[in-house]
This record gives sequence, C-alpha cells and structure tokens, in this order.
Amino acid sequence: MNKLRVPKKIYFKRGCHPVALREMHEVYGLQNAFLITNPDLYRKGVAVPAEKCLKDFGLHTAEFFTLIENPTIENVKTGLQKMDEFEPDLIVGIGDEAAMSAAKVMWLLYENPDVDIAALAAGAEFPKMGTKAKLVLVPTTSASGCECSPYAEIVDEKTGKTLCLNSYNLLPEMAVIDPDFTLHLSSAEIKKDALEALKNAIGAAAVPGVNDYAKGFAIEAACAIFQNLEKAMAGGAKEPVACENLANAAANAGIAYACAVQGGAPVDKAKTIEELISAATDKTVLVKLAEDCGLAGNTEYDTQVNLVAECKKVAAL
Repeated sequence: MNKLRVPKKIYFKRGCHPVALREMHEVYGLQNAFLITNPDLYRKGVAVPAEKCLKDFGLHTAEFFTLIENPTIENVKTGLQKMDEFEPDLIVGIGDEAAMSAAKVMWLLYENPDVDIAALAAGAEFPKMGTKAKLVLVPTTSASGCECSPYAEIVDEKTGKTLCLNSYNLLPEMAVIDPDFTLHLSSAEIKKDALEALKNAIGAAAVPGVNDYAKGFAIEAACAIFQNLEKAMAGGAKEPVACENLANAAANAGIAYACAVQGGAPVDKAKTIEELISAATDKTVLVKLAEDCGLAGNTEYDTQVNLVAECKKVAAL
C-alpha cells in the first residue's frame, strides 16, 4: 500500500517563522525550546530571529551549536547532558541537511538514550517519538528537503561510515520553510543546493512504478528549479520570489523521493542526474516531467535528450 507522510504542519512563505513558532507556546503550550544549529550559522546570527521569536512568545531557550561539519554520533551526544538538564519540550533544528539530521538524532537520543543508532540504520524497529518533546525543523538551504523527509544521516566515528536512518517517526511536528533563512547563501551555494533538490526530483520520477503523488511533487519541483535557478543565483535580497520558489521546490523534491521509494534509501549521492535518467527502466514519467517543463521534442527520445540538456544547462550556470 502506498502512503504519503509529511510533517503534521508545514509553514511555507517568506517571513512565516514568527507565525509558525508562536504556535509552539500558544497552541501546543510548550515552555522550553532547545535550539540546534551549526557554529557558522550561529556566528552569522542566522538562528537569532527564531530564538528571539521563541523568547518573545514566552518560551525559555537554550542552544547547542558545536556541531562539526559532518556530525558524528559522539558529536551529537555531547549536547545530551545539556538537554537533560534543560528538559526541553521543544527541539528546533536550524540549518542545512547535516544540522537538521543532527537535530533528528539528538531528538531520538533525548527520548531514547539507550537506543542503538547502528541497529536502527540496519533496519531495527524505531521507537515511538514525540513523548518528551516536539521537533521543529527550519531549513537554511534549498537542498535536500530533510525538513519534510523521513531521513537522517549521521557518521559512526567507530567505523567512519555514514549511517542512514529512515523512519517516518523522524518526521518533525512542523517544518518552517521561510526563505528569509537562506539570505546568507552565496550564488555558488544556491546553485549547489538547487542541483541537489533537482537530483531528488529526477530520482523520484525515475523510480520504477512511481506513484501519482510522488509524480506530482517531483514534476512541480523540477519545473520550479529549471524556471527559477538562474534568477535565484542573484540572491534572496535581489530575487526573493525566485529564491522562495527554490525553497518550496527543495521541500517538494524531498517529499517526492520519500513517497516514491516508500521506505527505501535516499538517492545515491555518487550518481549524477544524467545517470539517474539513463538508468530509469521506465522513461514515461521523465518524459511527462520534461513536457511539463516545456522541454517537449518531436519524439520521446528527443524529449529525453532535451531533459538531459536542460539539466546540464542549469549545472553550468
């Protein structure tokens, strides 16, 4: 049986974070918010607006911002003592895929301190989540769609391997997709993130027997990236609409892939978009995607060629 699972609430609009975060106190009645972000964003003050809102709305706050570039299990565990002392009923992860994954893992360990992360990555049953705290994720990139997907990646420092956790229990209570949190991104970062989102969208469309819900999210995401990336690379201050469209596209692509694979692993990061298109056993959805994006050719083969060419075009921006 196919199913579509997303966070209970998704706020998406420039400047939406105050409205979203107000709910944490006024609707949910939460008192203590624990913010998780990386040191670069903390130094740049990217997380400050969220923290200020939470304080203004009556919540007590504490933060953990000593995440390394590729967080490990031991790295996230260094924040657990502070969490246990603070006893948050709200965890807010702010950042890129690594930071949001770390927030998911810290939430998991805070509620289940004896859980075996490696065993969960290997397929063990996930424990119930949300009994001690609610999770809210605020992306600061328009890339993986981690805020709306059931995935979390963490490095096992004992083996050096990246473990992929995959469970709908890891979906946050709320995702806050506010493009104001992407204003710090450079042109190169915007492009890199959008290509990751495009890869998720193409990967979803290339899944054999992809369902109708995943198709819709994937096609919408890909078209938005093709249409907005070049403008968005000027930055959110100059092209706010284009950047907002990319933020929504990233979330849609993340939803599409998770829905398409129904519990499978994320897209192989070693593969290129062109390889995903070439390896697809059924090109029907990819042809429909290309046609909806204005890339139709005289034949299905021509349409596939146009899709590959468009992917190469945006990669070369």
